[in-house]
Amino acid sequence: MCEYTVQAKERMMKMVGRIVEERMKLIMDNNAEDDEKVGVVNDVVDALLRDKGELSQSSSSSNLMVEMISQNIIEFMIPGEETLPTAMTLALKFLTDYPLALSKLMVSSLNIKDLCLCPTKCSSKDGYILG
Repeated sequence: MCEYTVQAKERMMKMVGRIVEERMKLIMDNNAEDDEKVGVVNDVVDALLRDKGELSQSSSSSNLMVEMISQNIIEFMIPGEETLPTAMTLALKFLTDYPLALSKLMVSSLNIKDLCLCPTKCSSKDGYILG
């Protein structure tokens, strides 16, 4: 990567990291004050910060979490080499967190597979395009 690109990414990481840290502190303060707001998720940053109670972990793992969340946010804004792995990771996380969505996806996938096994409904050149 070009030196300027690396410097720009480092500046973005610092800026996004500060925002994530501020949001983490705000969430922790709000959780301490108002238990009713604990489950409210306003955006992706909230969702990533609230995932599985990670806010209560030690400061060293908290720093790692801030870095990972910052990297994810930057990848959302500027697609790059990590876009597909990040998308796959988030899709897998969603499917493991929501078993109903996973079961619906499995049923849909099996239905498509069954239709494609029947030559009159799905030709090999069409792949998953259903007739």
